[in-house]
Amino acid sequence: MITLAEGIRIDSSKGLFTPSMREMVSVWKGTLFDLVALEDGDTGRFWRRRWYFRQRPSDAKLREYRDILRQFWSGDRGFLPAILSDLVYDALREHRKPWKVESHSPGSYQIVPDYRVFALSLAFAVNRFQRRLAACENPECRDYFIKPRKTQKFCDRPNCLIYGQQKQKREWWKKHGDEWRKKRASRKGRAKERKSKQ
Repeated sequence: MITLAEGIRIDSSKGLFTPSMREMVSVWKGTLFDLVALEDGDTGRFWRRRWYFRQRPSDAKLREYRDILRQFWSGDRGFLPAILSDLVYDALREHRKPWKVESHSPGSYQIVPDYRVFALSLAFAVNRFQRRLAACENPECRDYFIKPRKTQKFCDRPNCLIYGQQKQKREWWKKHGDEWRKKRASRKGRAKERKSKQ
């Protein structure tokens, strides 16, 4: 068993070059981050980091995927079916065999996606993380991140966490502040009455 980058393994005894689903999720996550951060003219670096994919789109198509991903990641969720359909269509159009048959034991076969086809793998990645992709709501950051919790609005950078906590406190005070002050004044008034009776 040979281990390659990001935990992808080659099992030479079976002649397989297939990652487990856990390994593939890690590859997808890294691919999404690398693609959304892709600068114009930096595709060579992207492919050096994402060497695993053997079926690669052109540089222009890769930048098109990046722009669509940025728009989707920023919160425009309405066109998810169109994105997934286009990616699967691209995978089928450019690569006649985006699926493969594997055998893990004699007489046992299964049909699995060929995750080395970039467009197909990207479709699986977007589908897997669709509800967790977010842009940080700190106006000074706006970085893309994957939410560990559904309700998270800010990335994990210390400045963004502090900004988020302060914003949440301001909103709470705006909504509940008057009620809290009245209750506090009422408690103080009762405490003064008790002291005066003693």
